[in-house]
Amino acid sequence: MTAIANTATDRGHSAIQMSLATLRQRLSERRRQRQLRQEYLAMLDLDDHILRDIGVTRGQVAWAAQMPLSQDAEAEIDHAVARNRVT
Repeated sequence: MTAIANTATDRGHSAIQMSLATLRQRLSERRRQRQLRQEYLAMLDLDDHILRDIGVTRGQVAWAAQMPLSQDAEAEIDHAVARNRVT
């Protein structure tokens, strides 16, 4: 094999490795988001005063639990809580 062929092959392997790493990262994030949704659903069983102590409303928790997995529910609820503190 020539040096050019080796370089092209190395680049091909590198691109595949990067694609696999990206896929693993996305799958991991999806699992994390799915777990968060389950935790938010479980939080709906808490009393309102406990949710208030945590700093969230029942509506915010229900909203976060229903978000698409492609969205970061944790970041969105953090932003909503921060907005509530300002107002």
